[in-house]
This record gives sequence, structure tokens and C-alpha cells, in this order.
Amino acid sequence: MSARKLTACIAAISIAAIAACSKKDPPRQPKVPVSVTTVRRAAVPYVVKANGVAEPMQTVAVEAQVNGILQRVNFSEGQAVTAGQVLFQIDARPYIAVLNQAQAQLARDEATASNARRDATRYASLVKEGYVTSSQADQAEASAVSAAATVAADRAAVQKAALDVANCTIRAPISGRTGSLLVRMGNLVNRTASRRWWLSIRSSRYSFASLSRRASFPTFSATIGAAMRFRSGRRRRRERGFR
Repeated sequence: MSARKLTACIAAISIAAIAACSKKDPPRQPKVPVSVTTVRRAAVPYVVKANGVAEPMQTVAVEAQVNGILQRVNFSEGQAVTAGQVLFQIDARPYIAVLNQAQAQLARDEATASNARRDATRYASLVKEGYVTSSQADQAEASAVSAAATVAADRAAVQKAALDVANCTIRAPISGRTGSLLVRMGNLVNRTASRRWWLSIRSSRYSFASLSRRASFPTFSATIGAAMRFRSGRRRRRERGFR
């Protein structure tokens, strides 16, 4: 072998050795911690994300029971109200006057009925002694009965007038959130109008949500209250759990 070839081989071997020494070891991957536990059966929450529309379980339309001028509106649109809260106040002065008149007429007729009953009692005792005829006694008894019936009618009129006065104050029948207000303060309200209801209240504590997923996923509904319960669209009445 010539000296030139030997030199070339030594140079090639040296270059290969230098290249091999220059290569670094690849970085080592960090260790990943793994938790180990015992497998067991247990109830776990099942969370499903889906688009839906929430609907109230109860909706109430507030209507006028009497006619009159609307004096006050004690809430704002969209406000949360509680059952029994005063919503509207209608001018009650005409109905208070009717109530006073009915009470006065009741007092007058009660006095008349009391006097008629005393006359009937006297005639009943006098007819036994022969001082009056039976016809007169019967007429006195009939007058007493008629006066008592008049008193009963007057009491019913007083109750009706008192109810009209109470209906001038309109309260929320349920707890919930108010909708759009259709009347304003100062309007003349009429219970016989074609559109009688003024306001709708939707219950906010218990809602009903209709949800849907992909076509391969069954449609289901959810009842939202103190706790969330899912009911399958196929077995709404039979099963609470989602399937």
C-alpha cells in the first residue's frame, strides 16, 4: 500500500471518530406520575352539555276584577315578585262608597226585621187569647220572615261590596318574574275589555328545559328545581335517570 493511500485511510477514520464523538445523547423523557386505586362500582354524576330553551312550570296572567282608574304600579318589568306582593292599586273610592251604602241599608233592614219579629211574637200570643184573628197573626209572621230575608240579601250585598274593595288591590298570585306591562298608571281599566290581562308572571323557582343533542343521541328534558333530574325522551314517565 502506498503512503498516499495509507494517509487517506487514517484521515477518514479520524473524521468518522470525531463525528461519532460529537453526537450527544437524546434528552430523556420526564417521568409521568400515575395514580393507582382499587376499582369499585359507584354512582357518578353524568354531565351533558347541550343547547336548550328553559320554560316555566307555571305562568299566571294577572287580570282586573273591577273597573276604575289605575292609581299605582308597584313593580318594574322583569322584577322578581313574591306571592301576595301588591302589584297594582285601582281607585277604590267608588267601591268604598257602595260598601258604606250597603252597610247602612243592612243596619236599617236589621232594625226593621227585629221590629217585625217582635210584632209576630206579640200577635202569636194575642191570637191564643182571641184579641186578634189568625189572619192578622199570619200576616205579622209573614212580615217578619220577609224582613229576615231582606237582611240576608243585604248581608250578601255587603260581602259583594267588600270583595270589590279588596279587588282594587291586585296582588301577585305566585312567586316569579314579571313580564311586559300592558297598562300604565292613570289608565282606565275595564274588566270586560277584550284583552283583560295586564301582566304575566312566570315561576322562576321551578323551570322546565327542553334540550336536544345529535341525531344519534336521544332527545331529553330536564326539570330544574332544588335538584336536577333528567328524564329520557322515550321514558319520561317511567325513569328519572338519563338513558
